[in-house]
Amino acid sequence: MSWSWRNLLKIRPFLRDSFYSQIGNGEGTFMWFDNWHQLGPLSYVLSHREIANAGFNIRDKVSNVITHDNWNWPEDWLDLIPQLGEYQLPRLVSDKKDVVLWMNGKKELVPFAVNQVSSSLVNQGTKVDWHDLVWFQNRIPNHCFILWLAVLGRLRTQDRMKRWKDSNDFNCAFCNGQVDSHCHLFFECNFPLEVWMMVKEQTKIKHRPGNWFEVIQELQFSLKMKTIGNFIKKCALAATVYHIWSERNKRYLGERLILLNLLFKELWRILE
Repeated sequence: MSWSWRNLLKIRPFLRDSFYSQIGNGEGTFMWFDNWHQLGPLSYVLSHREIANAGFNIRDKVSNVITHDNWNWPEDWLDLIPQLGEYQLPRLVSDKKDVVLWMNGKKELVPFAVNQVSSSLVNQGTKVDWHDLVWFQNRIPNHCFILWLAVLGRLRTQDRMKRWKDSNDFNCAFCNGQVDSHCHLFFECNFPLEVWMMVKEQTKIKHRPGNWFEVIQELQFSLKMKTIGNFIKKCALAATVYHIWSERNKRYLGERLILLNLLFKELWRILE
């Protein structure tokens, strides 16, 4: 197995939005988790409970949810998410397999190939100021991929999801006090803020008070020099963002909560 392929496997859960399934017979595309619908993976707008309560299985393929050339959508789903009814039903072709496409850096859908993905992730175009803050040497790929999405403001936070789903169920998994967003998660909310304060104290990261994007604006210049200290600080930033995002997602799935001190210990174990 090549180095590129091994690293892509490490970050495959986070690459989902850049893959697109072109439907053939619908038998190779997961209905809820693959990116084939205009809304993106439907698991972003439908919870596991909503899927199960409607009589579907989370392992369903697209072909399982089309009957007599019609969707099997529950009526209340169409009221909740009108875009479900607006998407044109794909015509299933029994002898044609589904095809996986990749959206490259030019926003073009091309046949999937490892070198296409690798070149897109490294960003071979114009070098942005934060490039070395995210894509530094000897980085942990899955950590830096999530950091990259966070820097771009492209994580599937609730403030972005509300554009597609009108719901009162959106609340931050940590404080339950408001809709989450990039700035709220990094690091306005108390739980992520306390984690970040502990990480900063241990690694001597310094920045002025500000929102997430202002913090990145400052760190991209203050951590520019290639030193051991700056390498550790960049690893710490990427690991913190990754684990906060991961913990946020686990809480929404109902998994056991990780306490603040345990999350910090896990972060520090990685950095050591």
